[in-house]
Amino acid sequence: MNVIYRITPDLQKKFKTPIGSLFKGQFNRVVEIVSYEIRKNEKAKIIAVGDAVSENFMTNKFYPHILIIDNKIMRKKIKPIKILADKSIKTRGDRDG
Repeated sequence: MNVIYRITPDLQKKFKTPIGSLFKGQFNRVVEIVSYEIRKNEKAKIIAVGDAVSENFMTNKFYPHILIIDNKIMRKKIKPIKILADKSIKTRGDRDG
């Protein structure tokens, strides 16, 4: 049995605004900052948004709690990245048909 999850338009708007801290910059620097934040607060939850970010983290043996991917980088379709996850939820956006 497939379960379908759909995000409401109101939630889509809310999710466009970062929740918590947003770290931008060169990947190595972001890893340093995130590592520091985790040491400072072991209960912190790390969410990687984007295929490139998620793949970079996993390639460097840094595993966020949540990965949000869409098989695209800079809006161009890519080969799906390999993910290591205990649970996977697939969604389909309205633009996907």
